[in-house]
Amino acid sequence: GLVSGEDNCTPTCDGAEKNTGRSEALDNLTAFIATLRFGADVTEASDIPSPEQRGEVLFTSTVLNCTECHQAPLYTDNKNHSLRLIEGVTKSINTPTLLNLRHSAPYYHDGRYSTLVEVLKVHPADIKGQNLPDLEAGQLADLVMYLESLDKPDNVRSLPLLSDIEQPAQANPLNAAAVVSIELSFEMWAESADLGEEKAGSTHPEGGDLNVAFTHASNVSFDTYLVIQQPATGAYWYFDTAWKVSSLEIGTAFAPLIEHTESSSFHAHALDPLHVEARQLTNEVFVLHAIVVEKGASPYEIDNWLGYDAQQFEL
Repeated sequence: GLVSGEDNCTPTCDGAEKNTGRSEALDNLTAFIATLRFGADVTEASDIPSPEQRGEVLFTSTVLNCTECHQAPLYTDNKNHSLRLIEGVTKSINTPTLLNLRHSAPYYHDGRYSTLVEVLKVHPADIKGQNLPDLEAGQLADLVMYLESLDKPDNVRSLPLLSDIEQPAQANPLNAAAVVSIELSFEMWAESADLGEEKAGSTHPEGGDLNVAFTHASNVSFDTYLVIQQPATGAYWYFDTAWKVSSLEIGTAFAPLIEHTESSSFHAHALDPLHVEARQLTNEVFVLHAIVVEKGASPYEIDNWLGYDAQQFEL
């Protein structure tokens, strides 16, 4: 076997948890394997589409036109639309996300419907200018199956030292979602004149500008944090509200780079170039983490993360 010790012990001769503690290397390997995440989707070799697949075809069809207001990945356009709530009364309602829809019953603005079937018998005819599609019972069932399969994307990754939680069991809150994406580039400084004529016109590794840009969006009010990690030393820095880099002591409160007091569609930000003296950081590896949480929530709890991205860079 992979570990030493007597055979046929239940669970082990010393009464400890089976195999634990016998090999530090194997214990570390076990801990790593436990962090791996695999989707629950199963692909079967079949030409017959599943109810969810048939429902997706209906959802994305030009006949139903659901994606006009419920576009992936957030399944909301974050716009207000006029709804006929009751006879003679119209109100502007923000498009809700469809993610984790099966967890958010009862439905509609006032919770009057307990099932999605009931909703789809009146929606989208309740929107000004929209008509109720003529769906057969089987098509309606397929569409409901697809809508109930829209889970929040599993885009949360473990961030060492920021949290000891491997992965949240569910999103908090259930109907909130966000996306964030980082773009990085590093431009070396041009040769300075005092380095000698023999090197004129060349570049040198003494420093450069780190250019940071990101895009983000959320269907709720949200905070976006940018954190730089140096894995080799365990050091952290963060971009503060002035968009400057400050040292971060893990566990202490720190301000988000950007606070949004309401939901926002996908948009971009570009930070001022960060001047880096690279002479003492040659070949050093860093990781830039972007974390989106609901406004006021702690970035230290992965359960709070609505969106996450990371980019590794080397100076």
